[in-house]
Parts: sequence; C-alpha cells; structure tokens
Amino acid sequence: MRAAVYLHGPAGVVQAQLSALMPEGDALWLHSGGDTPLTPPAGFQQVAPNQAQHYLGSERRLLVADGFSGLDPNMLLALAGTLTAGGVLLLTTPPDWPARPNGALRRFLSLGQPLPDHSRIAQRLLTMPHLVPVLSDLNRLDGLKCPACHTAPKLPSLPSARRVLVEGRRGRGKSSLLAQWVEAHPAQAIAVITNHRTALGSFLRQLTAQGWHQNGVSPIFTRSPASAPPRTLKIWAPEAFLAQKPTVELLVIDEAARLTLPVLQKLLAAFDGPVLMASTTEGYEGAGQGLRLKLGTAIDHTVTLTTPMRWAPDDPLENDLDAALLPDAPLPALDASTYTPAALTLRRWSPDEHDTLPLVFSLLKQAHYQTRPSDLMLLLDGPGTVWLAEWNSRIVGVLWQVPEGGLNEVSGHVRGHLAAQRLAQVTGDPSWLARPSQRISRVAVHPALQGHGIGTRLVRHAMTHLDGEFLSVSCAAEPRLERFWQRLGFRLLHQGRKPNRASGVPSMILVYWPEAHA
Repeated sequence: MRAAVYLHGPAGVVQAQLSALMPEGDALWLHSGGDTPLTPPAGFQQVAPNQAQHYLGSERRLLVADGFSGLDPNMLLALAGTLTAGGVLLLTTPPDWPARPNGALRRFLSLGQPLPDHSRIAQRLLTMPHLVPVLSDLNRLDGLKCPACHTAPKLPSLPSARRVLVEGRRGRGKSSLLAQWVEAHPAQAIAVITNHRTALGSFLRQLTAQGWHQNGVSPIFTRSPASAPPRTLKIWAPEAFLAQKPTVELLVIDEAARLTLPVLQKLLAAFDGPVLMASTTEGYEGAGQGLRLKLGTAIDHTVTLTTPMRWAPDDPLENDLDAALLPDAPLPALDASTYTPAALTLRRWSPDEHDTLPLVFSLLKQAHYQTRPSDLMLLLDGPGTVWLAEWNSRIVGVLWQVPEGGLNEVSGHVRGHLAAQRLAQVTGDPSWLARPSQRISRVAVHPALQGHGIGTRLVRHAMTHLDGEFLSVSCAAEPRLERFWQRLGFRLLHQGRKPNRASGVPSMILVYWPEAHA
C-alpha cells in the first residue's frame, strides 16, 4: 500500500522536520508555483509545474508536495502516479491552511481576478480519509519499508492487429507492456517517438531488463539474441522522424497523450507499418482523451488496462485522490424513455454543494476531452457561474460560464480573457477587453438526453441572465456547432486557420449581444 501523510504547522517547524529527512533516493519536491518559505533538503529533485510531465514515466518512493507554495492539482495527481508500492506522499501545509489563498491558483486565473481567501480544493485534499498527520520521526514513515509488498499482474500478449492502442490510468503498466510487446514483435528496426526522453523511463527500464543495451551516447538501443540478427531501437523526436522519414519496421509511441492530435495524425499518415501506442485516460496531457475519440479508424485494436501494476488494487492513496480530485468520476446511467421537457427545471449551482459536485464535474468532463484537475480547482475556487438543468431531481445538463473583459490600458498577451483578447487582436479594437462580458466555457448534457433541447434551454437561460455587455463562446469550427450557435442568435466573428493543438481542428468565436435581440 501507499501512504499519504502531512506536516501541518509554522514554516520554521516544518522546515526543521524536513531538513532531518534523509530520503534514500528517487524523491521529488513538488513546487506548485506560489511563494514559499520552505527549501528542499538535500536528496530531493525540485519540480516546477511546467516540468511535471518530464517525470511521468519514472517511478518514485517519496513525493513532498510543498503546500506553502500552493497545491496544483494537475501536478499532484500526475506525479502521485509515479509512486510505487510502499511509497509516500507527504503534504506540507501552513497552520491556517486552507483558510488562506492557494498560490497555485494564481497561474490559472484571468488577469485582474483576485485569489480567494479560502481554498475549497485544498479543503478536499486535507480531508482525505486516509491522510494522517506525521506523529513521529519522518525517517520512519509508514510505507517506505515495504518496497516489494505488491505482486504485479500478468500483462496481455501482443495482439495481431496492425495498429494497437493500450490505454489506462497511471500506474497500470502501459509502458512495461509496450516493452514486452517490442520484445515479442519480429521487427528488427524500431522507432520510438517521444517529445521528452525522460517520459520513457519505465519503458527503457523494462527493455534493459529484457537484455537491451544502449549503444554509446546516442539514443539507440540494441539487442543481439543468439538465434537472431541484431535488433535496433532508436528514440526520435516527432518532428525529426517526420522530417527524416527513416526506414523502420515498427513505430512505438509511449505516453502518446503527450503529443498533440495533429502531430499524432501526421505520424500515422507518414508510416503505414505496424504501430504500438500507449496513452493515459485521465485527459490532462496534450491530446488528452481526444486521442482515442479523434483518431477513430486509425486504431485497429484497443487494450484497456485496469489493474494497477505499481501498487495494489484498492490502494488508499489512489482512492483518496480519486474522491478529492474526481479524475475518474463515473457518469450514472439514465433512462430517458419517460423524459418530458415540461419537467425540466433550471437553477444556479453553488460550489458548496458537495453531494452534486461529482456529477457536475463528470458531465463537464464528458463534454470536453481535455478536462484537467485544474478545471475542478477553477470550478470550486475561481470566478464563474454554473447553471444546472434538472429532471426528476437529477442533474442532466450543465452550463459553465466565466467572466471576461473589464480591463483598461492593457498591452500584449492578456491571460485568461480568451474571446475578448482574440477579438481585440483580429479587429484591432482594444475596447473588446474593456467591455465586461461572459464566455460560455462548457455546455454539457447527459448523453442519454442529448437532442432533447436541454443544451438550448441552458444557453437561452444564460442569455437571459447575462451579467455583462455580451456573451461569447469559443469552440471547434465545425458546421454542426456553427449552426447550433447561430440558431440561438450568436454571430460568427472569427474563425481560425490553424488546427487547435488538442482537437486538431481550427476554432471559432461567436458572440451574442442582448440589445440586438431585445
């Protein structure tokens, strides 16, 4: 099992206890971006938020999350997945936490938006059922004395399909499975694609255990079985592979979700041979869940791993983080056969409704394949309004809108004001940023009730209760979506030319003015 513990107190007391900690190695210090009085002791690798993905393929025994610097849920959830069986997540928190601003939230707020004095996302993390305070010497942390307390499950054999995707949550053994499949595949010349080599840690360790060795200082690995010619495996950046078009017999893409959809589509179009891919399903990296949804027929066979490999099933740390950050919140089934529009009611949602939060967030996730844990933080602690559609006392639709504009004398890039900023750029009129407005961030309807006009009613409700000069929406430039918004009275003001990095299609901005539809 893995453990979650916390140190709670003044900075000097916490620093003194941490300074006495002597990790045996493989220890990370998570700095979430805010100001902190703490300093990582010797033996820790400090990780900033923009560096977290570089460690996703590694395995760790100890993580210290510096709560004095804030708590970045993206970073925390991603790197908690590197903890092996017997590992420990140690949270350090100031004495008045969570009744103080969360420094990590500042990076996600729009320009001009203040930090709230209380952090609901921190409250959720600090009330995890299995989180316990440190009561004794940190060097005797429970969990670290159990390095081999979990037997990994047996992984499936190599399928015969040409293009295979193995998917699963963190810690399910996707990288190890890819390495086993490479070993079982008859290909002699193999290319592995990655945009950062450190993400291949688990994959390369498994290859080494199977007898592969690095050839000099170049990223080429070779294996020479006694009964077969030498096999070679070279690591390529995606841009270099596409530019040089090397002759290979097998293409391997580990941590495929780190790449954007346009890059993945180019790779699959440029190579018509067998492909083995692995991807997480949490949805907060690169292509997110869009990899599975958008590639479609480019994948011939999908293998889904559900049993943890790095830790035991029913792991208390994973269960606690799932309950706090909702990365895998299920969407309950719904019988729509008796649905009647007259029974639908609309109301405003409060982030203090703890019992409805999992369903609200689950609906928002299914509406956007790149939903991140930071979206939960913004939903709970950021400014914005959420409207609910309820039928038979069940939430069946959600609309999330966020404030934009209200800025004066700004120059350069303006963080967070997506529609207002873009409209100011393409029109040359900076007054778009001065006008207070609302942008619809998500509209989500339960799949069982889509097509019944619930999304339309939610948008009309937001239009009627608009707090600002106009209402905007930025979405994929698809004819179906354009028709939907224009039927509601929105005007298309801008359509991009370049594909979005995540969706693979350009985006468009549409705007509704109340005075034009009075």
